[in-house]
Amino acid sequence: MKDIQWKNKNYKVLIDSEEELQSDFLQADLDFMRKNSEDSLSKRQFPLVEFNGDKVKIKFVGEFITPNTNFISLPKNFKVNEKNVDLTIQILNKYKDLKKDGNLLLSNFSFSYDKNDIESDMFFFKKLKEFFLDYITYEFIYPKKRIEVHSPRAIKNSKIDIVKTEREIGRKGPGITYKVKDIKNSGKWNLDDIYFSTLMNLLNDCGSEKDCEKINNMFRFLKDEGYDINLIKIDDDVINQIKICETEIKHYPIVNTLVKYYEAKSVSNKFTIKVFYTKNFEYVWEFFSRIVFKYSESFKKRIFEEVDIQNLTITDINDDITEHNDIRPDVFSDYDGHRFIGDCKYYRNLEGDFYKEMYEYNIALGNKYPMVIFVPSMKTQRSYIRKRSIYELFVVKISIQDVIEDVMNNTDNVIKSVHKMLEASERWENTSV
Repeated sequence: MKDIQWKNKNYKVLIDSEEELQSDFLQADLDFMRKNSEDSLSKRQFPLVEFNGDKVKIKFVGEFITPNTNFISLPKNFKVNEKNVDLTIQILNKYKDLKKDGNLLLSNFSFSYDKNDIESDMFFFKKLKEFFLDYITYEFIYPKKRIEVHSPRAIKNSKIDIVKTEREIGRKGPGITYKVKDIKNSGKWNLDDIYFSTLMNLLNDCGSEKDCEKINNMFRFLKDEGYDINLIKIDDDVINQIKICETEIKHYPIVNTLVKYYEAKSVSNKFTIKVFYTKNFEYVWEFFSRIVFKYSESFKKRIFEEVDIQNLTITDINDDITEHNDIRPDVFSDYDGHRFIGDCKYYRNLEGDFYKEMYEYNIALGNKYPMVIFVPSMKTQRSYIRKRSIYELFVVKISIQDVIEDVMNNTDNVIKSVHKMLEASERWENTSV
């Protein structure tokens, strides 16, 4: 565990690892981690750490913030430095909505010793964002009172009062009497300003670039429609300010959400978790690898059309018959005129038998293209080529840091390095498109 300062915040930096570390955590943090690891609630399906006496294994990538300490755990094999802390936080922010089988891979919630679970900032952001982007909501965040306006021209966002129109025609001349929402507000009504300012504060930490674009577009639209919405400074008395607004039942969804958010925010003895548990980060690693290695759905489709994998059997390895019902490599790469097939392993064991990839994948997929295993390491380099009979398998050490930097910076450094390694393959000439 090493101390790093990042943007005026002091972090104790850990590494997602299978290795056991001496547990030099504060006792309160250690007690919490132990409790969390033993909790069977569905949203805590994986432990932050695994314990073995006074040693622990770190089992997450992300932030874990306690009243005592700010922890951040970097992906496997990362060097502990400020640059990689920044890179990890970028991942948490940019890929917060990444899903597998419809489920979010990022776990993000808060709770305390003193209270039951309290919702995370992300929960409140998504709820307030949903309200804000729904134009119908503006019936809910403006005052219950309407101003009566008699006008010869139609007025937007208004309702016609037929009875008063007949009376006002005699007094004010031709026109229609409208009931108009007080979108300019009054000194006694600032629920919309509190709401908007809260949403914008949460946007800085929880929102994506797309969220920012949608919210700003809606804000400009509302301004054009005449709505008066302002950014204000939120002070410690905000809950009382919300409660004194003259509200009706229709306002309750937003009022209740805002009150719960600021009540949760005021809890001092609070833990927050914003992490990819190791099990989920395996999927994140596969997702990043597909980006970096230029995954091609058309290349995959072409191979699967050439070989009927569902009905294929093989009999040439130890006289066993193997049904090919699980031929699902992570990567079908098509880049710069060359192709290869690969599997991405989020562990270090270079001595694995890789039987499935060496034989079943090669045979099922025509033994035509280079087959590669990618194993996380500190540095991107070829480990070895495994050959038997006509079958060939490249085992490549791959730097997770290199992969993530390519993802975040939209560069192609890793795949170019891999192509140089694959030039030694007997099948390299077949990779040409």
